[in-house]
Amino acid sequence: MGVDFPQRRSVRLSGYNYSQNGAYLITICAKDRDCLFGQIVGGEMVLSELGNVIQKEWEQLSNRFTNIEMDEFVIMPNHMHGIVVINNPDKTHCGRENLAPTLGNILAYFKYQSTKRINHAVGAGSSRPSYIKI
Repeated sequence: MGVDFPQRRSVRLSGYNYSQNGAYLITICAKDRDCLFGQIVGGEMVLSELGNVIQKEWEQLSNRFTNIEMDEFVIMPNHMHGIVVINNPDKTHCGRENLAPTLGNILAYFKYQSTKRINHAVGAGSSRPSYIKI
């Protein structure tokens, strides 16, 4: 039987445009808050194979989304914190607003890519479940 957590309320601002320029602090937790990404040894974070996947995917995000910069981030055993800087110099072109990816689009892509790579690393024939999601 799993632990019942209180219902989370959204910390997103109603009506706020999350494709707007700015620096955004995000936190992403591992599924069921399992310590998948590594462990603390002697006061230092030692990444697991899955933690290395998370780090590589995070560092590659600015290659996929040219309007962002990845600032500081830290990976902990069961979660990560990071700062994403969105910089859309000019959102208009020929009188139309360009569709800029939102923070939600960026994080959904990160979670998708990370989950795909983690599930591949775990392997279909492994004793570990292949439904690991972050």
